[in-house]
Amino acid sequence: MNQVEVNELKRIEESIQRMEEDVKRMKEEKIRMQDEKIRMQVRNVDLTLENDKLKEEITKEKILNKKLTERLVKVGRRMWNAKEKNHNLHYLIRNMNNNVDSSESECDSSESECESDKDE
Repeated sequence: MNQVEVNELKRIEESIQRMEEDVKRMKEEKIRMQDEKIRMQVRNVDLTLENDKLKEEITKEKILNKKLTERLVKVGRRMWNAKEKNHNLHYLIRNMNNNVDSSESECDSSESECESDKDE
């Protein structure tokens, strides 16, 4: 073998070595990318599970809010009814007091009529 062939063989060997290194790097990169892909899939699953839990919590809170709103409406109605009854009692008492006052003033003006009403 002459020097040119030896040099050519060395270049070919170096080329083969670089190609082997490239192939090795490519395999490592492929493995790294697959690992990253798997990590992303696991993260997506975790996020999906978290999202489902949050949706469940929101649903529970909506149900609770609905129940609380219904209770609030009932309490509001009771308060309104109590206020109306209080208002009605106030006017009833006022009217009774007015009636008592007017009957007392009638008795003052004519005691004889009041005494006769009492006798009857």
